[in-house]
Amino acid sequence: MTGFAIFRMPEKKRASMVIQTQGKTFAATTWEEIDDKRGYVIAPFNISERTPLLILQPTVEMDVDCDNSDAVKRLMRVAISSVTDVASWQSEEQCETERMAYNRLFHRYSKALESGDFRKLVLARVHHVPYPETPKDMGEYLSSLFMKACALYPKQYISLFSTPESGTWLVATPETLLSCDQIGRCYTMALAGTMKAGETEKEWSLKNQMEQNIVTQYIRENLEDIVCCLRVEPAHTVMAASLLHLRSDFHFSLLGTHTVGEIARKLHPTPAVCGIPKHKAWELIVKEEGDRRRYYSGFTGMITKRETNLFVTLRCMRATITGFDLYAGGGIVKDSVLDDEWAETVMKMETMERLI
Repeated sequence: MTGFAIFRMPEKKRASMVIQTQGKTFAATTWEEIDDKRGYVIAPFNISERTPLLILQPTVEMDVDCDNSDAVKRLMRVAISSVTDVASWQSEEQCETERMAYNRLFHRYSKALESGDFRKLVLARVHHVPYPETPKDMGEYLSSLFMKACALYPKQYISLFSTPESGTWLVATPETLLSCDQIGRCYTMALAGTMKAGETEKEWSLKNQMEQNIVTQYIRENLEDIVCCLRVEPAHTVMAASLLHLRSDFHFSLLGTHTVGEIARKLHPTPAVCGIPKHKAWELIVKEEGDRRRYYSGFTGMITKRETNLFVTLRCMRATITGFDLYAGGGIVKDSVLDDEWAETVMKMETMERLI
């Protein structure tokens, strides 16, 4: 077996499982290669030799009832035992503490923002959480986490995927990158701003509103010349796990010869995971963070002849030999406060930590 993915769309009761049993996972070295491919996409933040753009081309596809945990566990046990490559489960070696590394990069990003070259930069970090006890059956353990995520987060996209190249990841993301149907009607969103649920009596801070406006403006500017019938809904508050976010919805249709792959490349990486200006921010992040993000803040989902459903890989964790690497990031602007930004990443990681 080459790899598998099991995923549940937001607000659905059934999950889909795709398995590639033959050949190697298709590994792309450029974003353009997504245009003529069909399958389950596993895209990194940045394509590199260490983190290629992967596309599972399934030889087996099936639906699974999310309430039938025994069926999911049986499938997962077989899939995990067939795919898992121990070498790909190694955790990051940390030469400095998480907080020291975060503080160092925060000050570098803040200095770059003060120069006026950037309006926003997204700083990400990794946090390792050991297994409560060593799992006796990794397939059963991971399937139980997938089922738990489906139960706890019914409005989020839940995915568990594994290939020798990517390792094994569990995702519970609130953000759609791109959704298109067979006749070219498409949808995306601008998701930014973070506040703890239960704080609805508080108004959104200027910093959060600024982040949301930046993301909304960026998406509008990138889409308006290559799509038609663009409609943008006003920003509104949505809940994702125990967090609140500001979200604006975009509805549009594909124009002329423009492809789904082209739209996805236009949108990724969004300012919600990268910064403004996009390419310059991306260059700085890759320089400072290297490949540390791996598949965090990339995107994942199915592309078929009938439809496309791609989601930003937020709220995620990667299985390692000793536990899980949890990933989170936050938008840094000129007036950001170090301790507040650190606290925001802690809140975001709680979504996945609740599952362990």
